[in-house]
Amino acid sequence: GHGYATESREALLSHFRSSISKIDGPNPVYVEARVNPSNAGSLRVLGKLRFQRIGFKEMEGPKLFPAGDWR
Repeated sequence: GHGYATESREALLSHFRSSISKIDGPNPVYVEARVNPSNAGSLRVLGKLRFQRIGFKEMEGPKLFPAGDWR
């Protein structure tokens, strides 16, 4: 890719963190990402953004794309 996904998410996270630090001070802030574990590109972007995998949860409820997988 061209790095657009990583660049846009870096900007979003930077803005979010600076906004939260004004409200919450030095307390840690956690950001959750949901991704299809078979989507290697999305996992790569999260890795570049220093996300850490701390768990896995199957999605509950109806499937968003019941006719098949969307990637």
